[in-house]
Amino acid sequence: MATESSSSVSLLALVQVPSSYYFLHPNENLSLVLVSPPLIGSNYQHWARAMMLALMSKNKHQFVDGTLSIPAPTNPLFSAWQWSNTMVLTWLFRSISPSISQSVIWLNRAIDVWNDLKEQFSHGDTF
Repeated sequence: MATESSSSVSLLALVQVPSSYYFLHPNENLSLVLVSPPLIGSNYQHWARAMMLALMSKNKHQFVDGTLSIPAPTNPLFSAWQWSNTMVLTWLFRSISPSISQSVIWLNRAIDVWNDLKEQFSHGDTF
């Protein structure tokens, strides 16, 4: 019983500590637009850099850069991962044009959306 209680406390601490990648500030919400202008295709490099900086400022870049492993569904961290991943997904969807969002709307992981957009658009927009 003590292990379950201490596990719950550690999980709760993990989502409440601002330095945790699972932490979501009360002002962070689904309607937040992190970057402007939205991705239209030809502005991919600019958009990707701005979005990565925005995600880094919120300590959520791990959800798109491949450094964060997805916990197993049986892991107590899975619900925290799912909650944060959903927030990042929504921020991504809100920062791309409607015509582009149709191609990624059914992807369930932020990293999959990020990689799909990179594959589609990174070749045509160079500095």
